[in-house]
Amino acid sequence: MSKTSRLAVTAALALLAFGALAGPAVAQERDVDETRKVDADVRVRIENIAGEIIVRGWDKKEIHVKGTLGEDVKRLEIEGDENSMKIDVIYPRRLRGHTDGAWLEIDVPKGADVEIGVVSADVEVSKLENRLEVDSVSGEVRVAGEYEELYIETVSGDIDVEGAAKQASFESVSGDLDLDSLATEELEAETVSGDLVLEGSDLQTIEFSSVSGNLEFEGTIAKSGTFSTQSGDIDLMFTGDVDAEFEIETFSGDIDNSFGPRPRRTSRWTSSERLSFTEGDGKALIEIETFSGSVELDKR
Repeated sequence: MSKTSRLAVTAALALLAFGALAGPAVAQERDVDETRKVDADVRVRIENIAGEIIVRGWDKKEIHVKGTLGEDVKRLEIEGDENSMKIDVIYPRRLRGHTDGAWLEIDVPKGADVEIGVVSADVEVSKLENRLEVDSVSGEVRVAGEYEELYIETVSGDIDVEGAAKQASFESVSGDLDLDSLATEELEAETVSGDLVLEGSDLQTIEFSSVSGNLEFEGTIAKSGTFSTQSGDIDLMFTGDVDAEFEIETFSGDIDNSFGPRPRRTSRWTSSERLSFTEGDGKALIEIETFSGSVELDKR
């Protein structure tokens, strides 16, 4: 299934969850405090509709779940064994339009492989080291730490990441992506209307794309960088010594290049522009393309 299809399915499930007929609250608000013994590299799946999920890595071979279940929550299920554990917030089949969800703090071994699926619940994750995957509809996702693999998808929720990952992928329809102080070997980020902002060093290969959102970058790229939009602006600030070959093309947008070389018009009938030049040794390849957005290159 494609990424776009997965997002569509997630959104459809959210509509089913919140569009059901109203029903009475099933219980009073209550606290939970549960602990399970697990392996250091346990696989953990966490699911919730509303509220908040906070996940932290620690050195213990335990999963500790503490928090509050709202009135609309039927129960909390924690099932599995030392190798694989599922933490699932169970709701009644019929929910009110505004759902009183669950607010959970979950400590897991820092080497765990963690998957999180939410609808409108916010997600905050830190101090993990292995693989993290988060799927959200409208909840905000905040992640900090250094990971082997990092995958985050939302429909309208914002994504805020600070840290590092050998391989990272971020996707949203209308949510904004704010990637701060990021170091990665391979990065892909995509939105439809959300803005993408990336600040980082030690970036090897990055691929940024949006339909109408703006792309902003500040940092260094060692191997290759691809930036593309339909109507969004592209603003790139390169820091330190720049060794790159630049290939830039627009259909109706302007190109403003502080490195020196000027763009040339490519058609008598349109305002399309093209610019190719090399800075330093040209070790990295930077490709930039937009239809109606403008491009600005700067350095400091």
